Amino acid sequence: MSAETQRMLGRIALKSAFFSSPYASSRKQKSFRVEYLSTGVPTIKNANCHASIAHTREWGVGAVANHPIGVDIECIRKRPYEKELLRYIASPAEQKRAKSHSAPRAHLLTVLWVIKESARKCLGVSRPVDPKKLVIRQKMGNTFLVRVRQRKRYKDYHVKIIEFKNILVGYSYPARPYARIHIF
Repeated sequence: MSAETQRMLGRIALKSAFFSSPYASSRKQKSFRVEYLSTGVPTIKNANCHASIAHTREWGVGAVANHPIGVDIECIRKRPYEKELLRYIASPAEQKRAKSHSAPRAHLLTVLWVIKESARKCLGVSRPVDPKKLVIRQKMGNTFLVRVRQRKRYKDYHVKIIEFKNILVGYSYPARPYARIHIF
């Protein structure tokens, strides 16, 4: 599947999430338009909401919320560069925990990547954040608490993971009570 087709899947999912949310209450479908902020974060023109898009292979996901949101989707699969990927995305403490974890390596790496990528997207920053600086602090069922240091301050994010067959979807939001998240 081409990269353009994959991007289209993400936009279709975002459109579905938007029109199933209260943010589209009186909008007509033809008024839906995705634009990108200077930070690279997707936004829906003339809509009062936050948005996030992700895609992989033949899957796409989109989310809208009344607060910052980040989504990611990945296929669980073995990669030829697993050791290098673990060193790239995990802090030394996370690497140590990963080596002693009983889950299959491909599953574990995909979970780590989805957690960190969805949290990074939630930050809404233009330049990439080193995944090692997004530290997984706690696991509560399928929800993870991720902490990042930004401008001499720490910010916490929740990341929820949903698994469907060999697909992982993660969505992240600031770790304080918010109400509305619409994912498709």
